[in-house]
Amino acid sequence: MDTVKIKYIGHACFALSYEGRDIVIDPYKDNMVPGLKNMREKADFVYCSHGHEDHSWVDAVELSGEDTANFGLAEIEVPHDEAEGNKRGMNTVRIFSFGALRVAHMGDIGRVLTDSEAEVLKGVDCLMLPVGGFFTVNCEEAKTIAEQVGAKVVIPMHYSGCGYGFEQIATAKDFVALVDEASVRYGGSEFTLTADTESQIRLMRPAMLNVSVRDASKEFHSQGYNCCQSVLRALADECGLELSNANLGYGFGGGMHIKSVCGALTGGLMALCSACLDPEKPNPSRPDANALSLELEERFKARFETLMCSDIVEKYEKSLCGECIAYAAEETLKMIKEYKNK
Repeated sequence: MDTVKIKYIGHACFALSYEGRDIVIDPYKDNMVPGLKNMREKADFVYCSHGHEDHSWVDAVELSGEDTANFGLAEIEVPHDEAEGNKRGMNTVRIFSFGALRVAHMGDIGRVLTDSEAEVLKGVDCLMLPVGGFFTVNCEEAKTIAEQVGAKVVIPMHYSGCGYGFEQIATAKDFVALVDEASVRYGGSEFTLTADTESQIRLMRPAMLNVSVRDASKEFHSQGYNCCQSVLRALADECGLELSNANLGYGFGGGMHIKSVCGALTGGLMALCSACLDPEKPNPSRPDANALSLELEERFKARFETLMCSDIVEKYEKSLCGECIAYAAEETLKMIKEYKNK
């Protein structure tokens, strides 16, 4: 079965791997995209949708010298703006064929597709689509393009988040709000595409993200996730948890029981044990689990004088909830690193 490994480096940059060949698309210049680390990748091929430095910094990619492609490639020239290229020039959409799988990268497309353009792209297996607006199509136009193409998997790109991305562009949540919530999948920075992959909107975490778990947890909370979910989502990569599985915390937003042990602490305890303990050896892990849980509880209580959601809400009227979430995420990450470095 054909398999394509997809890595979201950040902004509009992706790395694709297929049967020994590695491709990088739209590498960005050092110190160019706020909140993203400088990228360095090795690849056999590098492609740039246009010449702007946040999409064309080929110096960030070390090429192997291998120039024999085992994939097909088609290109469509589209405008980078709504004025047929008169503002920002033209942009190259690329469609890669990996055996029976087709993957399309839209670059900085500036308008919805014409009928002839949509026909070329129709039915691709994976569509990498800008959704942030200002420099590209906005979220409503991106939704229209997704409908025009009918891709099995849509991966939003070129958006902002908590502490990263250009301030002029919108967040991915504006696009996600327009689509069927049941189709949205949250994951890490890597994803494997096959013919059996289910239809979905795949929201990926930039691999080069340079944002603290403290800020990430607060960002998730601002998006409407509860205290427990926000901590779990911020720590998902550290504990090998798909972001969609962070919904395990859905029933614990107000505490272990309603207004009982703080939801943020509960999320930290879940993440801590998930990251540090061996699921194949539950009994030998039990002493470690107890010790880790007690240690995190003691740290939390030393900071907030209580473990109870009701006490915190009564004393601070929820004004402290954001700090509880940030502290739980930050302290849990410290403990995960301490445990793994023993």
